[in-house]
Amino acid sequence: MTSEQFDEILELVRPQLTKRSKRRALTPEMRLAAVLNFLAHGNSIQKSAWMFLIGRSTMYRLVTEVCTAICNVLEEKYVSFPSQDDLSVIANMYWRIWHMPNCFGAIDGKHIRVKAPPNSGSYFFNYKKHFSIVLMGLSDAFCRFIWVNIGDFGSSNDAGIFQRSDLRQALDNEEIDIPAPTYLPRTDVLCPYFIIGDGAFPLKNYLMKPYTRANNLTHEEKIVNYRLSRARLTIERAFGILTKKWRILESPVDWKLKNIETVIMALICLHNFLITEEMSKDEAERKYVFHPYNIENEAEIGIYLGDEPEDATSIRNTLKDFFCSHLGSLP
Repeated sequence: MTSEQFDEILELVRPQLTKRSKRRALTPEMRLAAVLNFLAHGNSIQKSAWMFLIGRSTMYRLVTEVCTAICNVLEEKYVSFPSQDDLSVIANMYWRIWHMPNCFGAIDGKHIRVKAPPNSGSYFFNYKKHFSIVLMGLSDAFCRFIWVNIGDFGSSNDAGIFQRSDLRQALDNEEIDIPAPTYLPRTDVLCPYFIIGDGAFPLKNYLMKPYTRANNLTHEEKIVNYRLSRARLTIERAFGILTKKWRILESPVDWKLKNIETVIMALICLHNFLITEEMSKDEAERKYVFHPYNIENEAEIGIYLGDEPEDATSIRNTLKDFFCSHLGSLP
């Protein structure tokens, strides 16, 4: 984070971090700096408190206060679900950067390690043999989170978490204003918009996943799986960037679950803020923003691949035909 970015966040949270007290209060600058340092370096609360010459209990309180303020000022702008026009832009960038047409997001889950909550039994104990909560996220083509679900038990699987999520409910009930089906690039075949997930997710009209017949896949099906895996790198990289930037997530977090969820949401807000800020920089200065391929003649009509698919299997098969054609194959 640059000093300019720190100052920008500071001005946004300053009103919420300014305290009136007869005692000498910590300045908003000190409060924000102490918490960002703690989150970025993953130090213990005790060490962070010592570095900034404040009490341990004060440091605990500051983390919650500052993270709540960050959520209040950044969440609506940087983590709200995209509009229909924004979804079209995201899908266009998925094609330009990742060669995945009509895709408006990649979904996956990540385990965040926690200390075992009191009287929780095995609810938080996951298949990796440690305690965790699950952060499920949907990313755009630039590895920003456009939807998150925080706090499910570590023992839960991705399919179950997705099934219970407000995102699944909204997609099933057509409550999300998804763009109308559009032509696959350089063809006259219509295809609906969709998100992509790994084999743990259900195949839906709005959710494409790899073919899962183990060692009995055709060459064409392997191509589809490769293209889906390639585009799913956005959510994998989003999680990677998040944990690399904010090392507090690399070791078990020992707080109340409600406070952990607030901290994670604040980190999501900061993650999206920093990547969005990078998009205004010169290309040589960018660390996380990926560059689009130069795809020419996008509007040119080519071969006819079939009518608009009506179910999830036919949608995936239509993508298979497209990916294996000279119009949709990788350069």
